[in-house]
Amino acid sequence: MENNIKIYANSSSVKNKKDQRFEYIRAIAAIAVVIIHTMYTAIVLFGDETTNKFGIYIYRSVMNLMWFAVPCFLMLTGLLLLLPKKQIDIRTLYKKYVLKILIVLGIFGIIFSWMEIVFSQKTINVFQIPNAVINVIQGETWAHLWYLYCLLGIYITFPIWNMISKNASEREFKYILIILFIFASIIKTLNTMGFNIGFYNHISNIYPFWFLCGAGYHRGFFDISKKEQLL
Repeated sequence: MENNIKIYANSSSVKNKKDQRFEYIRAIAAIAVVIIHTMYTAIVLFGDETTNKFGIYIYRSVMNLMWFAVPCFLMLTGLLLLLPKKQIDIRTLYKKYVLKILIVLGIFGIIFSWMEIVFSQKTINVFQIPNAVINVIQGETWAHLWYLYCLLGIYITFPIWNMISKNASEREFKYILIILFIFASIIKTLNTMGFNIGFYNHISNIYPFWFLCGAGYHRGFFDISKKEQLL
């Protein structure tokens, strides 16, 4: 009995330790997001006026170095939602996850978009609200809300990633991650640099890759003590 209690206590402490690590990652990523927006705002507001171009380069460099926050948040989301034994049906998905994002995006997106219309027209009236709603639907609201659109897309397509996470073999799962990374990151980067590559897949961005990396954690892909990580 005593041994069982010790084993349970040890397993609980390990679980809490892991959870605490995730909280540290979330906190660091949140700080990085604040830095990104601070640097970006400084560049937008004062970048054209300053004569200190070296300072602008520093601001851009710091901002770019902080972009690790986005993969961190997406991987944490995948880690929490793509648990091997966790079941989320479509009804629960829309009621618990999709609806919340739509409400937040609707409220703040409309407020921010309406503010822009008011600033632009230098007048305020309720007839501007329909235009604000249209702007939210078209994604023409304040730039920092892009993550809500991203998260909404991840949630809506969640059954796809969930099936891959739970049913793909180890080799298939690694293959999917590699393909997603090559087409959504490497090839897109080469295209941006002017080296155009005609091959493409039908997933348009890198975000599902980071989301599935959260499930990769449960499969031990990031356990450096393992020697069989390569294909």
